[in-house]
Amino acid sequence: MKFSNLPVALSAMAATAIGVMPQAALAEPFEGEYLGLQAGVAITRVRGDALAGPIEDTAHKPVVIALGGFRGPLWSGSPLVLGVEGDIGFLIDEFDSRYSISGIAGYNLDDRALVYGRVGFSSLSDADPNSNSNVEGLMLGGGAELNVMRRINLRVEYRNIDYGTSAADPFGNTLNVRGHEVTGGLIFDF
Repeated sequence: MKFSNLPVALSAMAATAIGVMPQAALAEPFEGEYLGLQAGVAITRVRGDALAGPIEDTAHKPVVIALGGFRGPLWSGSPLVLGVEGDIGFLIDEFDSRYSISGIAGYNLDDRALVYGRVGFSSLSDADPNSNSNVEGLMLGGGAELNVMRRINLRVEYRNIDYGTSAADPFGNTLNVRGHEVTGGLIFDF
């Protein structure tokens, strides 16, 4: 997905949130539907290898701003919390779009704090300069949420994304792409 489609996707998420707002009065922290916005920093490392050894000019993207939105449901069974979350966003270096879907498992410390881990799938546009296509891979992460007001939570999170190794080009060059993200988020429970 290119950056030009991102505003449409974020608008659709916002419209969905507005449609379910009357249910918000019944929300409990860390249970039910939620919608959020996130911002932070991302590092995408692209390392290359050739048949004869490392590529001299391996691409490296510096620390960039990451922006996006997310949505999902959480189910609470006493202190254990399970959920599924989808998110969409972009990295501001070249407006590379990124989306992911993941499962969440957490522990509700009390009615105000939740710690959780996540595992899922992520896709990043145009990260492979050899093929000019998306890279996809396994995402692992974790974080903490704090309930600050009724129906409003704050989140801090780290994600490690292994986009894998690209197929060799005609010269035997391959690229290994890995991403790291640290974000903060604002969550609205419905």
